[in-house]
Amino acid sequence: MKIIIIFLFGIFFFIFFISYASEPSSDINPPNKIPIEQIKVYQSHITIGEKNVKYGILPDTGSMLPTLPSNSTIFWVAEFNELNIGDIVMTNKSEDCRVTHRIIAINEGIYTLKGDNNQYPDNCIYERKDIYALIVGVIY
Repeated sequence: MKIIIIFLFGIFFFIFFISYASEPSSDINPPNKIPIEQIKVYQSHITIGEKNVKYGILPDTGSMLPTLPSNSTIFWVAEFNELNIGDIVMTNKSEDCRVTHRIIAINEGIYTLKGDNNQYPDNCIYERKDIYALIVGVIY
């Protein structure tokens, strides 16, 4: 009888662990930064509200896979009021710390960034002044 109980407990624990570990984390996804009604699509161009939206090609580093594939076209704004955990930002602190990564923590004005495909957070210490752009869209 004890063996059956231990066996059933083991199966329950295994199923619970597998289902918990495979659940995607939604707490790091940023909120929509641009309301859908501000995006206007025309035959020859797209406008996005009143913001000065810029675009470019994401470098081929793979650090933001699968969210931002290498060589994707990304859209960003340089004028933003606040940054939140989950936002994807661009930095220009130094050559070694120039990244497009996600904010995973904010503590007393220090931003911790990590590439979605990286195992560990960045080694650099980022302040608000080091973050020059907020990613608002991507074309895959």
